[in-house]
Amino acid sequence: MTWRRALADWKELDQRRPAAWWLGLSGTIAGALALAALELARIAPRGPARWILLAGLLLAVVAVGRRVFWNDAERRLRLPWRLAGFVVVVILLQMAASAVGLRIGPRELGRGSAAALRVSLTVLAMLTIATLVAVRLFDRRPVRELGIVPAPGFWGDLAFGLALGSVLMTLIFAVEWNAGWLRIDAIAYTRAPGEAFRGAFWRMAGVFACVGFYEELVNRGYLLRTMAQGFVGRRLRAPYALAIAVVLSSLLFALGHVNNPNASLVSTLNIVFEGIVLALPYVLTGRLAVSIGFHIAWNFFQSTVYGFPTSGFESPASAFLIEQGGPAGWTGGAFGPEAGLLGLLALLFAAAAILWRERRRSGRVALCTALVESDRPAFTSATTGSPSASPAAPAS
Repeated sequence: MTWRRALADWKELDQRRPAAWWLGLSGTIAGALALAALELARIAPRGPARWILLAGLLLAVVAVGRRVFWNDAERRLRLPWRLAGFVVVVILLQMAASAVGLRIGPRELGRGSAAALRVSLTVLAMLTIATLVAVRLFDRRPVRELGIVPAPGFWGDLAFGLALGSVLMTLIFAVEWNAGWLRIDAIAYTRAPGEAFRGAFWRMAGVFACVGFYEELVNRGYLLRTMAQGFVGRRLRAPYALAIAVVLSSLLFALGHVNNPNASLVSTLNIVFEGIVLALPYVLTGRLAVSIGFHIAWNFFQSTVYGFPTSGFESPASAFLIEQGGPAGWTGGAFGPEAGLLGLLALLFAAAAILWRERRRSGRVALCTALVESDRPAFTSATTGSPSASPAAPAS
C-alpha cells in the first residue's frame, strides 16, 4: 500500500465517519488539559513516559483529521483557526514595531498630540495590514467584503455618521451645561507644555480618524463578518448568525476597553451596547461608512472639542477645558459620557436615527444577509437601498 492510497483511504473514512473526528478532538483536548494540569502540579511524568504521552497526544491530533482545521466546502481554514491566524499576525506586527523602536503603549498618549498621532498611525498600519493579510490569506475573501471600499452611497453614509456623532455629543454637552454639571475653565487648552493649540487640535483630529477607522475595520469589518460566515449553516440561518456575531464582536470591543483608566462594569456594559449600535448600519447596508463616521465624530467631539474624557483618556488638546460635576451615573464621571445614562440615551437615539434613515431610504429595515457570503460583495443599491441578499454559505 502506497502512502497515497493510505491517505485516500483515511480521507474516505473521514468522510464516511464524520463523528470520529469529534471523538478525536475530545480526546486531544482532554489529554492537553490533563498534561497542563500535571505540569502545573509539578507531577508530570519525566523521561520516556513523558515522550510517550506527548506522542499519544500527537497521534490524537492526527486522528482528529483535517475536518477540524479545514472546511472542504469553502476550501479554507475553519473559523477558530482563521481568527487565531489573525491574532498571530497582529502579535508578529507588534513584535516588529517594538524591534524598530516604535512605542505603542497607552503611556505614549500622555506625551502630547504628536506622540498620540504617532501611536495611532502605527496601530492603524499594523491592524490594517493584519486585516488585509487575514482576509486574503486565511479567509480567502476579496478586500471589498470588509465594507471599506467606496461604493454607491458610501460617502453619503460617511457624512451621515459624522453628523450624527457630532450632533449627539453636542446635545450631551448642552444638557450637562444647562443642568450645571460642568464648568468651562479655559478655551483652546493644551495639556502638553509648549504645544500650540491649533496644531494639537488637528493632530488629535487625525488621531480619532485613525482610531475610528481601525476599530471599525477590525471589530465590524473583519471580526463580525468572519464570525457570521463561520456560524451560518443548516442549523443556523443568516439573520441569527449575524445577530450572534454582532453580540460577540461587541463583547470583544468592550473587552478591549476593560483596562482603560476608570473603567467599570457599567462602562463595559455601555460599550457593549455602543458596539451593537456601531454594528447596526453595517448589518443593514454591508458598508462601514456610517460606523466609521459616527465613531470618529463621537470620539473627536467628546474629547477634543468638548473636553470630556473618552473611554477614560483625556485629550492632549481640547477646545474647552471643563471641570465636570453632577451625578456620575448620568455623566459617566472620570470615564466619560460613555459610562453614563446620558451617553446611553444618546446611543439609543443614534440607533433610532439609523433605523429611521434606512427605512426612509429603502422603505423597510432588513438585515443584509449577503454579509454571510464569501464570494461576492455586499452593499446597498444607491437607487433602491435594498440589501443584496443571497443564499447563506456553509458553516465554517
